[in-house]
Amino acid sequence: MDKRYHPEGEEEWRRSATHASRHVQGGLDELDGNDLFVSGTSAPSTPSAGDRYFNTTLAVWLVYDGTREKWLSEAAFDVHFGGNDIAAGSYYASSGITMTATLGIPATKGTVVGVSWGRTDSDTAQVEVVETNGSATSVLGNVESTAAGVTTSSTVDWDFDKGMLSVRNKSGGNTTSNVIGVIRYRMRA
Repeated sequence: MDKRYHPEGEEEWRRSATHASRHVQGGLDELDGNDLFVSGTSAPSTPSAGDRYFNTTLAVWLVYDGTREKWLSEAAFDVHFGGNDIAAGSYYASSGITMTATLGIPATKGTVVGVSWGRTDSDTAQVEVVETNGSATSVLGNVESTAAGVTTSSTVDWDFDKGMLSVRNKSGGNTTSNVIGVIRYRMRA
């Protein structure tokens, strides 16, 4: 982690570095104004919530999520799903194609950070987020809805490896009607 960048170029970096060196207390990582950004193949070892660095292996900005205590991509990725009259244990569709245990949305290593879904039926039901990695399929987690309307959970923290993400109506539940939903995930190093 020896490279540092300034968003406005090398000359501005030199000016900022000179300015920062006059105001450093306890090392170069203690900058006022966050003028410089760190880059490298691995994350800084003592992060605080909101810290960020450019991961040169993934070629993405990662931000330290203090709630989940991990580095996650600054950009979020959404998996949209939906369907009508989806029986318990059946998969929803995404982009008009019904997902299965082996057909879903390709996703790099990441963490599901949110689930939101709406429906018109009134029985209790749950959506399950499923990961397929090679031949292994596992349920990452589920979000329950007890009535018609929108249910949102933005506190989920479900890690997955590179593979396929798909969504289904949980087995043993009720048929769901007019479902529209989204799974939000962020990449993880």
